[in-house]
Amino acid sequence: ITAVKAADDMYEEATATITVDVVADAIELAAPEISSLSTGNSRTQISWSGVQNATSYNLYRAKESIDSIDVYATLDGGTLFVNVTSPFIQTGLTNGQGYYYVATAVAGESESVISNQLLVVPRDPLNDTGLLKSGNAQSGVNATCTDIIQNDGHVPQDCDQGRDADPTVIATKVGSGSAAFDFTKLGSDGTALAIQDGTWSADGSESDGTLWSCVKDNHTGLVWEVKTIEGPHSFEQENKVNWANRDVPATASNDEVFCGITSWRVPTVVELITIANNNRQNPAFVATHFPNGKSQSYWTSLPVAGNSANAWTINFYSGIGNSKAKTMNFQVRLVSGDYTANDTSTSRYLVNGDGTVTDLVTGLMWKQCPEGLSGDDCSAGTPATLVWGGSMKAARDSTFAGYSDWRLPNMKEFQSIVAFDKYNPAINTEVFPNPGAVLSFWTSTPRTLTSPVNQSWRINFAIGLNEPKNRTGSQNSQLLVRDAD
Repeated sequence: ITAVKAADDMYEEATATITVDVVADAIELAAPEISSLSTGNSRTQISWSGVQNATSYNLYRAKESIDSIDVYATLDGGTLFVNVTSPFIQTGLTNGQGYYYVATAVAGESESVISNQLLVVPRDPLNDTGLLKSGNAQSGVNATCTDIIQNDGHVPQDCDQGRDADPTVIATKVGSGSAAFDFTKLGSDGTALAIQDGTWSADGSESDGTLWSCVKDNHTGLVWEVKTIEGPHSFEQENKVNWANRDVPATASNDEVFCGITSWRVPTVVELITIANNNRQNPAFVATHFPNGKSQSYWTSLPVAGNSANAWTINFYSGIGNSKAKTMNFQVRLVSGDYTANDTSTSRYLVNGDGTVTDLVTGLMWKQCPEGLSGDDCSAGTPATLVWGGSMKAARDSTFAGYSDWRLPNMKEFQSIVAFDKYNPAINTEVFPNPGAVLSFWTSTPRTLTSPVNQSWRINFAIGLNEPKNRTGSQNSQLLVRDAD
C-alpha cells in the first residue's frame, strides 16, 4: 500500500509504502453425500447433497475402489470431472462393468475430503422379444425375418431391430440361448456349471451338465429359479399359491439358501417379461434353460391398479401380462437381483425440451405425444389411427425433432414405461402428457400363432395390457421410439 503526499511550495512529493500479506482462512467444507438416482443401459444418473460454502463440485470415477483422490489417475479408468452439477448424467458406460464414484466439494483452493463411495453397474434392463419371424402387412407369419412388407421400401418391424437382429451381440454372448437371450446354468450352490450344453434330466447331475437349479440372465443380471419335477420348486399342485401367499415360496427358498442366495422374491411384471420369448408360444420361454415350465400363469408382485380384487400375472402361453383374481392359485417363478426399470417416477426421465424424452434406464428416446397430437399437454390436434403396416410406415418416415430413425416400440419396450401404480392411463403423465384421448398403440410385434395369422400386438394403457388385434381390421395410434445413443 503506497501513500503519496503531493508536492507544494515548501516540500517535494513524498511517498510511504507498506506491504501487508492477507492470508485467507481455510474454508471448511463437509464431504457431500453421493447416491444413484438411476442406473441403466450404459448410463447412470448420480446426485449428491449440497455442502455449505461450496462453490463447485468434483466427481472422481474409476473401475476400482477409490481410497484416495491423490492417486485417482493411477487407477484403472481413473477420471476426474471438474465443476459438475447434481444430478450428473453419464452415458457411454460399458454394461456389466462396475464403476466407482466419489465426490468432493470445492471452494477456491479448498477441496473437501471424499464422499461416501458409490458403486454402479450399468445394465440394459430389457431383453429383446426373441422374435425372429415377421408378419405380412395383412395376413401371415413368415418363418424368418423377411422384406415382405413393401411400401416405398422395406418397413422395419420387431424382427429387424434390437439385440435379436444384431449378429455381433449374438456372437459375443457369455452363455447361450435362442436369438439374443444369454443365459448361464447354475448349480445348487450358485456357481456356473462346467458343462453348459447338457440336456435336463431329473436323474442327471451337475457334473455332467444335465441338472441345474437356477439360471443367470447375463444381460439383465437377474438370477431365476428353475422348476423341478418334484419337491419344493416343482409345479406340483400343492406348490401353487394365491396372491396373498405369493411370498411363501420366496421365504422358504431364502431359508434354504437356494443357489447360495438369500434374497429371493416374487418378480414384477417387467422383470418376469424379460424371460418371455415372443418368437414362440406354448410355452413362450427358452425351454432349454427353463425345463419343466408350463404354459400357464405365474404371479407377479404387483396388484392391478384400480381393481383391488386382481393382481398381475404373466401368462407363458403367449408371454404377456394378464389380470387375475387374487384368490386364484398359480405358480411363482422366483427371482433375485437388482432391477432398475421398475420405478417409473419422473426422475427416471430427461425431458429434452423438443417434444422428446429420454429414459435414463433403458436408453430409449420417446416422442412425448402420440402421432397427430402436439402441445405441452398433447391436447392439440387429432390422434392418428392407422392399421398395423401403415403405423410402422409412419414411424419409419418420421423426421420429428430432426431424427430419422424413429420406429414403433416392440412389446417389451412399451411394457417398460407402464406405470403399474396408475390406471386409465397407466403411464407417467408428467412425462407423457395424455389428456385421455389416446390409450391404445400398435407395437411392432406380430403375433406368432399358427392361427389366426393376421394379428399383431397392441398395448392398451388403460391398465397397461398387451392385446392381439387384427392388422387391418383394427386401427390404433402410434407412439414413436428410437435409441437415444
